Amino acid sequence: MFNNVNTSFFNVRSFHGLNAGNFHFQTTLKNTSSVNISLCRQAYVFILFDGGAFTIPLADRGCISSLYLTTGQRVIDGKENDLSKFGCDFSEDQRLECRVQSKVLTIVLNGKPIFKEVVAENSAELVGIKISFEGTGEIKNVKLGAPGKSPVLNDEFD
Repeated sequence: MFNNVNTSFFNVRSFHGLNAGNFHFQTTLKNTSSVNISLCRQAYVFILFDGGAFTIPLADRGCISSLYLTTGQRVIDGKENDLSKFGCDFSEDQRLECRVQSKVLTIVLNGKPIFKEVVAENSAELVGIKISFEGTGEIKNVKLGAPGKSPVLNDEFD
């Protein structure tokens, strides 16, 4: 069993002046563990900034109460809040986007906005990305940049 055993991918470095108050992140990912091996097949995306992080969870639809989301200033626990929109079908690739623009954090899954919240002004520098899978997973691509500009990170994986 891989429950609570994670595989993580990191890219930690300066991202050319990008900050937590104005960025656009995109990735396509999939937890590749079988339900027999990893019951909830969770995946977490961490967008790290100097002094904190945005944490975006995904899991099989039946496991959303064990998730948590962080907005850089608060933690939203799935046991006390409805995070059902973060439930997904990992038999298919999942397209995830996160952006902060004009003090609004927006999370989009497969083209549908699933979370939006006004956040405090934050000029802290982005310093990394971590993608973690309960069990095993794959990442197809990662893009990070300022909204409306060419990405400073644009990686494709086969």
